[in-house]
Amino acid sequence: MTLKWGYAWYGGRRATDLLATDDWVALDADGDGFNEWVVFTIPDMDADLDPCEVRAYFKEYLEADKVNCRTDPNSLGADPAWEVRPAYASMVGTTLTVRIPKWCIFKPHLQEAHNAAGIDADDGVNSYVDELLFYREYNDPEYQVQFLWGEPGCRTAACATSIQAGCFGISDPRGGIVTPQPGTWDGDSFSLASWTEIREPDSVRFWYRAGYVPEVRPGCEPLSEYWANLIAILASSRLERPLCACSAAQSKVDTWRMDVTRSDEVSFQLGMDALECPLGHRRGEVYVWKHLTGRPGLVKGKAVRL
Repeated sequence: MTLKWGYAWYGGRRATDLLATDDWVALDADGDGFNEWVVFTIPDMDADLDPCEVRAYFKEYLEADKVNCRTDPNSLGADPAWEVRPAYASMVGTTLTVRIPKWCIFKPHLQEAHNAAGIDADDGVNSYVDELLFYREYNDPEYQVQFLWGEPGCRTAACATSIQAGCFGISDPRGGIVTPQPGTWDGDSFSLASWTEIREPDSVRFWYRAGYVPEVRPGCEPLSEYWANLIAILASSRLERPLCACSAAQSKVDTWRMDVTRSDEVSFQLGMDALECPLGHRRGEVYVWKHLTGRPGLVKGKAVRL
């Protein structure tokens, strides 16, 4: 069978376990007098804990402590919307150490206020949250395939008359081609099983992880510099507010934000691919789309003044 998404990694569902809630200590890594990092030191962890599975999150909303937590009262647990990134984890024995750039832990309510102003990076009490939550995020392979028998077109458990669990092997990761089969999970691995029904299932449901895997993975980072750069360009092209103070950075952002379809004092030679770019018509959006599709020349020539 062919999965909906290519670059399939493995079957399973995202699972999380709460590890700890911890407060931080500031760190001046380069000795310039400013604490660029915060360090969390968490003892008594499982010695087999994989640091690459450790994730940091803002604390869940609590009215009594609303200045130090998420602003969404409905957000619970390891909600990806409230993950703090980047977070660099390491293990020595049973002690987990996590380093995070200090600017990543500004209090959310300061950034989301309607009248948001500049945040004082030197104010360790009023500008930063006091603690973070740490979770282990991992793949649970037990639930990766469901075979369903029921009415024609049945794709959910609600309409199924019979359900059987299973697993799948990946024969073509790039194309997402897999071979599902019934199986029983014993806590460590699958053992093959026979069909519980006397005919083939009407439909199959899959849970899996997919996405481009770079050839070189520095540490725990699953994103290559190439894709990280494209994400930064796309985000920069969509900034609506000017950056603070740094003229060089602002000039770069202004370049990516320029609408290449405008027709005032600046004009561009454009192909239909650029005009129909689904990401938008700003220079950064067109640039990223060009690299996503592998079609060079979406923006031809250079700007000319009329």
